[in-house]
Amino acid sequence: MMILGATVAVCTPGLAQAGSNGDFGIGVSGGTLGIGGDLSWRVNSGFSVSAGYSGYSVSKGFSESGVEYSGKLDLRNIPVFLNWHPFGGSFRLAAGAVFQDSRARGSATPTAPVELGGVTYDPAVVGSFTLSGDARFANSTMPYLGLGWTGRFGESSWGGFVDAGVMFTGSTKVRLSSSNAAVAQSDLQAESASVQDGSQISVYPVLRFGITYNF
Repeated sequence: MMILGATVAVCTPGLAQAGSNGDFGIGVSGGTLGIGGDLSWRVNSGFSVSAGYSGYSVSKGFSESGVEYSGKLDLRNIPVFLNWHPFGGSFRLAAGAVFQDSRARGSATPTAPVELGGVTYDPAVVGSFTLSGDARFANSTMPYLGLGWTGRFGESSWGGFVDAGVMFTGSTKVRLSSSNAAVAQSDLQAESASVQDGSQISVYPVLRFGITYNF
C-alpha cells in the first residue's frame, strides 16, 4: 500500500502536464516474448506506463530420455511495465510483471524399448503406446526488471523502442501421460519429476524491439 501511494504521489503532479503532445503511443513489437502489439502512456517527463500482448507458436521436434518427440511451443505473454526516465528522455529503467500462459507440448510413439522412471517398456511386449508431455511455468505472473530506450519520447511522431531485461520464472511443471494403461502411472510421475528437475530455470531473458506511433 505504501508503494502504491508513493507511485501515485510521484505520478500525479504530471497528470496536468499530460496532453496530446506524444503522450500516448501504439505500436507493434517482436522478441523473446513473441510478436504482438503495445500501448504506452507518458505520465510526465519522468514516468511512463506500457503494456502489450505478445504471442508466437512454433512446431519443432526434440529428444528427451532417448525418445524423439514432435513438439509445439506456444508463447502467450502480457507485459505491463512502469518506466522511470531518470534523465527525462529516451532512456528508462523498467519494473513490472509479465502475465503468461506459455507452454510446450510434445508426443511420441516409441518403436524401441524406452526407460520411464527407471523401468524399461518394450512396445513389442506391452503393445504400442503414445507418450504425451506438457511443460509450463508454475507461476502465471512473473516479476520483471529491465531497461529500455524509447525514441521520440514525448513527441507526436513515429519512433522505435527497445526493452532488455529478465523475468523471474519460478519453477517449471512437467507432466507425462501414456495412451497405454500398461505403462504405470507411478513410472510416468517419476519420469516427469526427473525431467522437471533437469529443466528448471530461474530467469528468462526478455529482449523486445518495436515501432510505435506517438500522438
